[in-house]
Formats: sequence, C-alpha cells, structure tokens
Amino acid sequence: MYRAAAVGGTGLMLNTMSAWGMGIESTMSAPPALSGSGKGKKVVILGAGLAGMTAAFELGKLGYQCQVLEARAFAGGRCQTARKGFALTELGGEEQRCQFDQGHYINHGPWRIPLHHQSTLHYTRLFEVPLEVMVNDNDHSIVYLENGGPLSKQRLRPAQIKADMRGHVAELLAKSVKAKQIDQALTEQDQRLLLDYLAHEGQLDAGDLRYKGRSGRGYAVNPGAGLMPGAGKESDPLGFKELLESKVGISTAPCRISPCRTPCSSRWAAWTRSRRRLKSASAKPSATAPRCRPYATAKTTWR
Repeated sequence: MYRAAAVGGTGLMLNTMSAWGMGIESTMSAPPALSGSGKGKKVVILGAGLAGMTAAFELGKLGYQCQVLEARAFAGGRCQTARKGFALTELGGEEQRCQFDQGHYINHGPWRIPLHHQSTLHYTRLFEVPLEVMVNDNDHSIVYLENGGPLSKQRLRPAQIKADMRGHVAELLAKSVKAKQIDQALTEQDQRLLLDYLAHEGQLDAGDLRYKGRSGRGYAVNPGAGLMPGAGKESDPLGFKELLESKVGISTAPCRISPCRTPCSSRWAAWTRSRRRLKSASAKPSATAPRCRPYATAKTTWR
C-alpha cells in the first residue's frame, strides 16, 4: 500500500484499496429495500436537503404521507445552482447576485459526485439527471478578468500565469542571492547551488538571470513539422508588476473551501472550470464566457 501511494499518490492508493476490498466507498449501489406499509400514516421530515427529499421519496413509495419542512425558500440543502439573476443573501445581510451570461451556471455547493458514490448515482439514473465529466484543473483553459487591473479583458491561460509567476519570482530571488543580500543565511557554496536551482526552475537567462519567458507557458506560433516545419515562436511573458496588481497569479488552484466567497479571480477561474451540468443534456455552453461579479470578477471560456 505504501508503494502504491508513493508511485501514484492517493488516487492509486484508494483504487488499490478498492481492488483489495478495503476501500472507503459505499458498497451500496441502490437504497436498501424497505418493507411494510405506511398507508394511513403521516411522517414529518425536517429539512429539504437531499437526505430529506430522498427519505420522503422512498417512504412515499410505501404509502406514507410525508410532509417536508424547510426553513429556507428553496430545496436542495447545500446543493444550489447560480444562474443569471440568482441572488443570495448572506447572514450579515450582504446580497450577492449572479450576472452570468445566459446559459452559464455554477454549482456553488457540492461540485461533483465521486464515481464510487453509487447510491447517489442510482438516483441520477432514476431521475434521468444529465451528468458531465468534471475537469478538476486545466492549465490550457481560458482565464478572463473583467476587473483584473492591468490584465483586464485579456485571454490568459493558467499555464502562462503559473510559468510567469515562477519565472519572475525566481529572477527576483536569484538577483538577491547574486547581490549577496541574503548572504548571512547562505554559504558561498549554498549561494551557487541556489542560483543553479533558480536558473533552472525559472528558466532564467544564464547571463543576466532575467526571466524572458519559457516554452511551458505556450507558444505564439506552435512548433511544427511536415508542411509547417519550424521550431515555433515562444510567446512573450506577462509582466511581473501586472501579474501582482491583477492578483491573478496569487493562486491558480481551486479553493478547497466550499462554498467560497473569497474575491480571488484566479480561484474563480479554476472554480468555473470545475462545473457539472445539471440541466438539459442538449444545452451547449455558449461561446461567451460567464460573468459573476458577486463572487469575483473573472470569467472563463471553455474550449
């Protein structure tokens, strides 16, 4: 088990445990079979979340007369979907209103149904709920900031943002080391080793330790062969100052707290990539990216 985790991380470890019958997933592929009759009996269920509604559905099949009480104005519990015009009032009275383009949405409660939650998937099949594959992260999607400072209204890719932030930070630290501004913490040998590492990590120019871009951020003209041969043309990096002022380079990973109210445009961009469609399977995402200023000021286009 240790070797599986060391080679493939938690994903391989969990799949290995499942193959050995030691997994943590539910062994239920459907709800338990209920017996008896509820004819003439009444049941009050507190809460119209998924558990409450499931209980009412299953008991109703046995003839129980169920009444579900919900304190809020909507059913679904933590499951909420924000579409254009959706408004949410926080406990402190602040209202957030979704301003997506028509046809776009975000599930700002649970994002996904894990593949081993077979009992939940049973109900999606039963009620014919269309499902989408959830893409956790995609470095080649599009991040678009409506109010992102110097980088507003530009089509940016997470790969570019990550590469340029790493490069600029590596350049800044490398020049500090070379100028012996942190020599009290490092020996001369340590400085050389650190400079080698930073030059490699940030793909800095060997001469002046400047960050001038890197192939990992993508190309302005892609390398080609056959009828379109050539080494390609590397794209120009985003400016360090612009990245910092736009705040898009602070974090390009999805926030792990759900629901997230942090006005972090990069998290929003990653978050909107991780959407799951719960409406008509025939509906197609439009070419126009979503906008939702209450949560943040970014919008994402999918390709």
